[in-house]
Amino acid sequence: MPICIRADRGRSVPGTGSGQRAIKDFLTEHLDNEVLPFWVSAKLNDMAFGGYLPYLDNNLRPTGKVQGHVIVQLRVLYVHAVAISRATNREVQTKLLRQYQRKFAFLKQNYWDKKNGGFRDYSINSTRSPKQTRSQVHAINFLTEIYLLIGDKEAFELAKELFSLIDNQAHDKIYGGYTEYYEVASHDARNEIKTLSVQMHMLLALTRLYQATRAQLYLARFEEIFEILTRHFEIPNSGKIYNGLSYNWEEIPPNGKLETKTVYGHSAELIWYMLEVVPVFQKDINKLIPWLTRVTDALLATGVTSDGAVYFSGSYRGEAEDKTIWWWAQAETMVALLRVYEVTREIRYWAAFEKVRLWTFRYMVPDQSGTWVTFMDTWGFRRASTRAGGHWQSGFHVTRALLQCIQTFDRLNAHTEAHMFSR
Repeated sequence: MPICIRADRGRSVPGTGSGQRAIKDFLTEHLDNEVLPFWVSAKLNDMAFGGYLPYLDNNLRPTGKVQGHVIVQLRVLYVHAVAISRATNREVQTKLLRQYQRKFAFLKQNYWDKKNGGFRDYSINSTRSPKQTRSQVHAINFLTEIYLLIGDKEAFELAKELFSLIDNQAHDKIYGGYTEYYEVASHDARNEIKTLSVQMHMLLALTRLYQATRAQLYLARFEEIFEILTRHFEIPNSGKIYNGLSYNWEEIPPNGKLETKTVYGHSAELIWYMLEVVPVFQKDINKLIPWLTRVTDALLATGVTSDGAVYFSGSYRGEAEDKTIWWWAQAETMVALLRVYEVTREIRYWAAFEKVRLWTFRYMVPDQSGTWVTFMDTWGFRRASTRAGGHWQSGFHVTRALLQCIQTFDRLNAHTEAHMFSR
């Protein structure tokens, strides 16, 4: 008989032994009827307040405080595209599409640099410069994802234009990879470090671009970034992942800054991003599995507690140091563990996925509102000053993670049924 656990507010969550189908159905219900309706609701998307009101009080009402970074605006667009693609009611779909179109227009009007190209990090009125490569890489990925989800050709054309700009100005022709600030010279002090975030999100962006159009440039750049990530970003003999390296891929001596740590949520993202490229670029999964299991085992060894809470960061070769539990790290680790289980069928990865899933829904999802608590301590006590939405929370990580898990369960089920009928 399936076991259910009770979340803080009394909701039933499929527990250990419930079966993959029950878990998939629960995650689907959570995505379609709770998460998406909340994050695309009119109260959070008031155009009079800059397009998005992400900070919520304890009663889930907008406080009026806004987060103006372009990546947050792009994340909100992505969540809208997912909601549009999954809507079964034509009237609801049409309403969401109009809201998406208004927000896309707002993004272009307020963030696009008409003179030099690229998105400003904090709107056209911001005096901050130079623009970060990170923002452009995220934009390439999100805009291409949106095209793949709802067929927005304007978004895709903008993504391709952005890639040409970044590849021309940020690509390091000597050492490979991409610099952090594309509007200044590669030897500028601000480009002495290359972060994992820029490189791995460019890997995902190239994967999406190649899915949409089989341009050889995307294939060539993918092979370069794939090699850099697998060869240079794994800390030798540990399976841990550097969060940053020097411009020529050398280790940065620990200095207390985040680029000299292992960020466990980033490790989880990198794991499943690597699995995402396999079918698109026809990579040999058997050659990738040793790397995947090394990195996954290291993540579990020092970044995940025995009951499924995911720490924020730790030292290169030691234990976890910042033990804050963030919503996005829980979401990304769920995806990584389930997808590694899919390709290895090793029960330890399924067991680890279940622990992370159950901890997440026991503590971070206290009700059926569609929001996850932003961050907590290892005992499951909330530490965020807002109920949800601050710290760039926009429904993105949760939406994407749930979608990835649902799709993975679909593949697992299809494999099981194919095996049954082949007997």
